[in-house]
Amino acid sequence: MIEKNIKAKTDWKAILRIITNILLGFGVAFFVAVFSLYAINMIYSRSAWQICILPIFMIVLMLLPFIFNTTLKRLLSKFYIPLKLLLTAGLLVFAVSFSIFYNFVDNYSKVTVEAFTQTNEDEKIAVFVFGCRVYEHGPSGMLQIRLDKAKEILDKYPQAICIVSGGQGIDEHAPEAVVMRDYLVNRGIDKERIYLEDKAKSTHENIIYTLELIEESSLEGYRLVGVSSDFHIPRIELYADHEDMNITMIPSQSYVRWSMMGNVLREYLAYCKALVFDLS
Repeated sequence: MIEKNIKAKTDWKAILRIITNILLGFGVAFFVAVFSLYAINMIYSRSAWQICILPIFMIVLMLLPFIFNTTLKRLLSKFYIPLKLLLTAGLLVFAVSFSIFYNFVDNYSKVTVEAFTQTNEDEKIAVFVFGCRVYEHGPSGMLQIRLDKAKEILDKYPQAICIVSGGQGIDEHAPEAVVMRDYLVNRGIDKERIYLEDKAKSTHENIIYTLELIEESSLEGYRLVGVSSDFHIPRIELYADHEDMNITMIPSQSYVRWSMMGNVLREYLAYCKALVFDLS
C-alpha cells in the first residue's frame, strides 16, 4: 500500500513536470515569434539600430536558459524549479494579456469613417491627427495612411478644421506637424483649415500640447475626432482619459498588414509602461 502511494506521488510529479514543460514551450515559442515579428517590423521601418537590436536581445535572452539548461539546474539547485514555474507563469500572463490586447486592436481596425457622424448639422468638428516619423521626401508610409484617413473626414465635412500634432525628432529634418500640413495642402485641403502643434515628442505630449493649442486658439467648442493607426488607439485613449480630453477615435490601418503583430507588441509594451510609470 505504501509503495502504491509513493508511485502515485511520483506519477503526479511526472505529469506536472510534463504540463509545465508544454506550457513553458508554448510560452517561449509565442514570445520568440512575437518578438521576431517586432524585430522584422523595426528593420523594415528603418528604425535606429539601437531600437532594432532590442527585440533581438530579448529573443537571445529568452533562449539562453534553454541552451545552458543543465548548467543552470546545477547552479540554481533548489531554486531551479520555483524559478522555472515563475518563468512559465510570466510567459503565460504575457501570452494571454497580449492576445487580448491584439484582439482589441484588431476589432478597432474594422471601424470606418462611416461609423462617425455629426450629432447635428451645427456641430463643429476638429480632426486631430497624431504624427509619426517623417523623411526629407515627406511623411512615412504609416503617417501617409493617417493623413489620407484625415483627408477623408475633412472631405466629408467641409467645415471641419484639422489639428496636426508632432514635433521634430533628432533624426528628422522638420517638425512632423509641418510635413503633415504640407502633405494635406498638396492634396487640396485649405491651409487655413489646419492648425499646427509642433512641440510634441510623445503621444502623451500630443494630447497635452493639443489641449493647450485648443485653449489658445479658442477651439473649445469643437468636437475632437482623433486619427491614428489602429494599434496606437488604446494608448491614446488611456492618455486622453487621464488628461480629461473628450475624443472620438477613427483608426487608420497598419502600414503593412503583416507588420501588425510587431506594431501591436510595441504598443503593448508602451501601454504597460504608461500604466506603471507615466500615469501611476
